[in-house]
Parts: sequence; structure tokens; C-alpha cells
Amino acid sequence: MLSSGWVDALSVQPGAGVGVAVVHQKQRQLSPRILNRSLMAKKPSPTAIRYWLTFSSKDIQRPLLWEMSQQHDVIYDIRSASIGPDIGVVGLELSGESKVIASAVQWLMRHGVQVDPVF
Repeated sequence: MLSSGWVDALSVQPGAGVGVAVVHQKQRQLSPRILNRSLMAKKPSPTAIRYWLTFSSKDIQRPLLWEMSQQHDVIYDIRSASIGPDIGVVGLELSGESKVIASAVQWLMRHGVQVDPVF
């Protein structure tokens, strides 16, 4: 860990790559250091998949989408919705890693929601 008493500036060199920076110290310059290796790691690109969800009358009042988002690392976007006294239909887009989206869909199905992918 660098002490602020020793560091004059911290700058990212253009073209040096992600996570590579040069630390300038008093009287001398250090060679490039990788500040955060996690920035260099390849992260899976997020996926967005759209579904039609059909809720039964007993599930319309329950915040199932919020509950799902609290248990799974997905972002949901309600694209359209039609809610009646007996049924609810929601056009939903889920974004995140494919495995997590699949897990979230399984969770919804276990809770009585009919899930159909949009083609």
C-alpha cells in the first residue's frame, strides 16, 4: 500500500492497457504496475433475454419479481404488463450471466409463474 506522503500523482498511461498505471514518486518514477488484476480478467458478457410471464390470481399481489432479483444477480426490465383480477401477463427482459438468468427463471417457475421465452 502506498502512503500519500510518497505519492505525488497517479496516472493511467494512454495505450498502456486496462489496469496498468504509472505511479510517480518523489525523485523517481516506478515501472508500470498492475493495480487491479481483476480488471484484467475477462468478465462474461451480460446477456439479455425476453420472456412472457403469466401470473395466477394468487400471485398477482406478491412481489415475485423483486424477490427473484434479491436472490439472483439479475436486472429485470418490465417491457409491458397487463394485469386483471384473475391473471397477470408481463413482458420481461432479464439481464445478467446466462447461468444466473436460467436460475432466476427456474425460481419463478417453482413459484407458480408460467415463463415463456420471446422468439
